[in-house]
Amino acid sequence: MTDRWLSLIGTFYKQQKIQLYNYALSIVHQPAEAEDVVHTSLEKLLKFSESHKLTSGDLRVLSIKLIKTTALDVLRKRKVRNEVNFDLTTILDERSLSSEHLLVAEHFSCLTENEKEVIILKEVMGYKYREIAQIMDESPSTVSSRYRRGISKMRTRIQEAKDHE
Repeated sequence: MTDRWLSLIGTFYKQQKIQLYNYALSIVHQPAEAEDVVHTSLEKLLKFSESHKLTSGDLRVLSIKLIKTTALDVLRKRKVRNEVNFDLTTILDERSLSSEHLLVAEHFSCLTENEKEVIILKEVMGYKYREIAQIMDESPSTVSSRYRRGISKMRTRIQEAKDHE
């Protein structure tokens, strides 16, 4: 591995560490485990990059894939169902959120896990549809549809909640 590549991964981690941690936390729901997941995933990324030719664009997608699989391993060891259960509230600081943000977090649970993952990757982490499609091994149009459907569900639920106030 070249010093340039190590530097590139180091820079990527410095820029993305909060987003990577939040993604891991949204899956495992425990801060210490989320830190371990990110650390283990970065070790895997370094080992992978020794034997594969990667571009800097590959880092974003591959790091999320590694975090997801490592988090699933943690859940399996905990004997939790072999299913990701994304939780937006674990990655949001409720003290600094407006009432509208809290309303969104509250209604996030009505979404499917795929819709939740797409929304977290797009809105919280800033990934593009193309990158999310690579992460989820699906087409960009499927990812886009899940995003729109998830946002629409939340808007409907939020409007219904406001109408009942």
